[in-house]
Amino acid sequence: MSKDLTGKIPQGTDEKLDLILTTVLSMTVRVDSIDSRLHRVEEGQQRLEEGHQRLEQGQRTLEEGHQRLEQGQRTLEESHQRLEQGQRTLEGGHQRLEQGQRTLEEGQQRLEDGQRRLELGQEVLRSEVEALSRSVKHRFLILSGQVQASYNTLEKRVTVLEADSNTPNCQT
Repeated sequence: MSKDLTGKIPQGTDEKLDLILTTVLSMTVRVDSIDSRLHRVEEGQQRLEEGHQRLEQGQRTLEEGHQRLEQGQRTLEESHQRLEQGQRTLEGGHQRLEQGQRTLEEGQQRLEDGQRRLELGQEVLRSEVEALSRSVKHRFLILSGQVQASYNTLEKRVTVLEADSNTPNCQT
């Protein structure tokens, strides 16, 4: 009846300290691992935010180009009006001015076509930026949930280990 049933529990103070230190080191490694993963997630998020900023800068550049195209179109329209006035004034150069006018109209049509394509591209880019933003937010929420779940699991393990290490030895 006097058999020691606590053979698995360390007897000496040094053994208990070794067990505590081993547990603390194990938890430190786990926390460092979580910290490392979280750091990688934050770096990924930073890269995504930088990409998003570059996309926004690209969109601003496209909008500035669009404004320059509109200014160019206004300039062309003003030139076209001057050409029509010169056509009325210079009867001798009537055919040459008509050819110049046709060339300007073709150029204006190309500019309008280009402007329409630019507007369409701008809309596509805006949609892609919005989709990317939603995707980044969704991924961040998923990763945040995974990190929180891992943290909760580790916290439960630490609580159990602490409870186990604080349980008094009733059989000594």
